[in-house]
Amino acid sequence: MSLELLESHNIYVRPGHSPDVGVIKEWSVTYKRMAHAIKGHRVLDIGANIGMFSRFALANHGASFCTAYEPHPPTADVCKANLLEFKRKSKVHVAGVEEKGGMAILSVPKSGNSVCASTSFTKRGRLNIDVPVRAFDEAVEDSAATLVKTDCEGAELRFLNGKRMPSSVRVVCGELHREGGNEARAQAVLDSFAKWRPIHAPSSYSFHR
Repeated sequence: MSLELLESHNIYVRPGHSPDVGVIKEWSVTYKRMAHAIKGHRVLDIGANIGMFSRFALANHGASFCTAYEPHPPTADVCKANLLEFKRKSKVHVAGVEEKGGMAILSVPKSGNSVCASTSFTKRGRLNIDVPVRAFDEAVEDSAATLVKTDCEGAELRFLNGKRMPSSVRVVCGELHREGGNEARAQAVLDSFAKWRPIHAPSSYSFHR
């Protein structure tokens, strides 16, 4: 893979691409509080970006396997580089995840900042690219996931539902995007996990059963 990459916090980032470093900081902001719940799980990493969650889960927290979905091709290449060391315990799909499979429009800032790229909305001045998307239920089944992590800029509001989560999944964590008038939809997602046990207060969210 002919990528020019630098190492930061034991993970590869693109030089001069500050959003990559910002993704790493999400670990301490969002995921550190549930890291103890990762050991032994098969992880489905939806919205993997540069592969931060999958890499840390495999390298530091005892995940047994990670399946990552990242729809932005240049960012997926960095994700692949970050998981190359764990090639027998990981797989990267250059695709998004939605309620139903097919194709979707990924709206990406012209800067290439895939941190805020989304299949949920488009904005003026962005690059809109067609990307394949996998149906959530199929992604869970194919990965045999027992832990699902989502950070997909609003797409999670269409498929995340604690009442309909496949029984194989024991832990769910990630970010909920409440902006853009989605507060009610985000609350409905949280309410759907009422019978699950919260790992920490849902400024983001993290549940297990």
